[in-house]
Amino acid sequence: MVITVMRDGSVYFGNGRVAPDELKSRIMRSLNNRSVERKIYIRTDQRVHYSRVRDTLDEVRDAGIEEVAFLVH
Repeated sequence: MVITVMRDGSVYFGNGRVAPDELKSRIMRSLNNRSVERKIYIRTDQRVHYSRVRDTLDEVRDAGIEEVAFLVH
């Protein structure tokens, strides 16, 4: 599962844009599929404010995901 945090602060889960408060529920729905790896990749621009990334990471952890990898460009 890939979450992208754009420079303007918008968040994408997979290919679709999501509101930050919907992220947890979208992750939980994806976990219902047994073939999905229980790991999140957070792709972010290096110029994104850390508070935005922190909020995203909090939502991921609230969904029960502990394995997180960061991809920064």
